[in-house]
Amino acid sequence: MISTILVVGGTSSLPNYIPHLRDTILDALQPKSTAQGTLSLAQWKKRNEEPYRELYGLSSKLAIINDPKPVDGKGGTAPRWTPGLMSWVGGSLAGYVSYLLAMQR
Repeated sequence: MISTILVVGGTSSLPNYIPHLRDTILDALQPKSTAQGTLSLAQWKKRNEEPYRELYGLSSKLAIINDPKPVDGKGGTAPRWTPGLMSWVGGSLAGYVSYLLAMQR
């Protein structure tokens, strides 16, 4: 699923929102490097607390489909919607999902 992210909704029309989101996700999926030298007591206690350790291998598979500035050619395969249409796309997807859930009952 990490290779098929589609960012929609009104907030996604903010300038540079999708590239910032991509960079934030990639930052969370990379191992944190510790500085060489001695660690403080607080750093020593937290040395094994990496909540996304199991997900580190997924950073190479991240692709946001409607990324306007894809990195390494990953993503950018969805149509380039104008920012005003992003909220409509999100609304139509939410409506379709609720329709599918109602049909399953």
